[in-house]
Amino acid sequence: GKASKDELESTMKEMTGLKLETAKLRDQLSHVLVELKATQRELLNKDTEIFAARDSESNAVAKAEQLENDLKLEKEQKEELLHQVNELSEIIHRSKLPAIKTEKRNLGFKPVKE
Repeated sequence: GKASKDELESTMKEMTGLKLETAKLRDQLSHVLVELKATQRELLNKDTEIFAARDSESNAVAKAEQLENDLKLEKEQKEELLHQVNELSEIIHRSKLPAIKTEKRNLGFKPVKE
């Protein structure tokens, strides 16, 4: 009976040790799960930041393209206005020539006063 009692006590100690080890493992597992959840939240936050950055970049590219198109249009308008100014200058010049010729002719025919 004494041997059975010693064996039973040994088994009880073993079981107590296993219970403590299981409790430690549960605590470790719980800690790992808490860390995992925190890491998942961090990843979600980083994904959100990346999405926002990509959206911002996309908006910036679209704005840059719009500005480029506006600049091209403004340049075309400037060139058209310059062309029109040149045409008007030419028309003014041509319209002044007959007046100058007439004035020269008129000056040549006026009697000289003494």
